[in-house]
Amino acid sequence: SLLEPKPARAYSSVENSYVIADVAIKRVDGSLQLVINDDIIPDISFNDEYKKFLSVKNNPELKRYLIEKEERAVSLLTSIRYRQTNLEKVMKRLLEVQYDFFDKGPGHLVPYTLKKLSEEIEVNSGTLSRIINAKYVQTEWGVFSLRIFFSSSLRAREGDVSSNTVKDMIMEIIDSYEDSQKLSDQKIVEVLAKRGIKVARRTVAKYRKKLNILSSFHR
Repeated sequence: SLLEPKPARAYSSVENSYVIADVAIKRVDGSLQLVINDDIIPDISFNDEYKKFLSVKNNPELKRYLIEKEERAVSLLTSIRYRQTNLEKVMKRLLEVQYDFFDKGPGHLVPYTLKKLSEEIEVNSGTLSRIINAKYVQTEWGVFSLRIFFSSSLRAREGDVSSNTVKDMIMEIIDSYEDSQKLSDQKIVEVLAKRGIKVARRTVAKYRKKLNILSSFHR
């Protein structure tokens, strides 16, 4: 019999999971455009074969049942369309606010909050939170959760910068440093300061932990 190159694979219950983007930002003729992935929207309709039974007069129970199911189907369709309409609103605004991210890459996120978006597109923040939950966008730079586009801000010489951008910078600083063991949180603070970003050591430590990076003592 053939030998299994990865014997432990037979005992693993982990399956590969794939993310399907709900929307995409594509460059068309030099400009960025929003594309909604309609393929992931379920095709829901009421079977015409059942509709003819709605006119049945001698079976009121069946008629009530079918009317109830039709109303539920209509309600579901309305809900899906509402979500898609608002998702499109969200993405159109994100394309405007985070244009540099989509155009130049992840290092160009700007601070933006869900509350601010809620005010701008006049959709309840709770509703927005549900709309963007587990939603992804395909970009030239990869697939990203919509939640990364909402973050607090930190002060920089050129203006506010996104906390997510600062996290990326911390990761890049540690990765590029010749001897990361000597790169303390205070040293990272100093490197960021040279780049025009003023941040406290405890903030660097907090972001480093969120990035699952050990302290310089343990690296």
